[in-house]
Amino acid sequence: WKNEMRKLFHLPFDIVRGGDAKTRNPFVGEGSDLVIVSMDTLAGDRVFARLQEADVEPYDIVFFDEAHKLSANRNPDYTIDKTDRYRLSEAIAGIRGEDARWNLSWAAHHLVLLTATPHMGREYPYYALWRLLEPEVFGSIDAFNSFPPSSRTRYFIRRSKEEMVRYDGTRIYPDRISDSLGCELSPGERLLYD
Repeated sequence: WKNEMRKLFHLPFDIVRGGDAKTRNPFVGEGSDLVIVSMDTLAGDRVFARLQEADVEPYDIVFFDEAHKLSANRNPDYTIDKTDRYRLSEAIAGIRGEDARWNLSWAAHHLVLLTATPHMGREYPYYALWRLLEPEVFGSIDAFNSFPPSSRTRYFIRRSKEEMVRYDGTRIYPDRISDSLGCELSPGERLLYD
């Protein structure tokens, strides 16, 4: 990320590591507006406590790469299990929870969730990601389910492998052709399969 941001956009991002929060707040002061930090480091007690300090300014935009790792799931008894990564993303999105450990006094103005991993058709985890984008609009799974599919394109871009092309327009991934071929089994193989 650091190399790509410098090469493509000429933005000098700093990488925040857990040790950086020992003696100072890496989210305050010069250079604190352009930082890269792993979700697990940011969710750690010491580093997250630095985000909770009063002099931290809200970030204009926060990117979550590998956003499928921000997981929340609903159990059969309707209780919700959330990972620390998801609680972190809720805090940054401005969704206040019952546990003060995960609350911030500010919210990022914009979130971008990036993933190349399909949601596997599981309804609640898919909704939970959408909820991070617009907590007021998607306050419940029923609100999400009633949200018109045609309006969803305002919130996400989805590209399939078949749509991916190079700058010259040629496809990146070749067509896959599958065919079922038959074969004769020997008498021993037939006996085994039978």
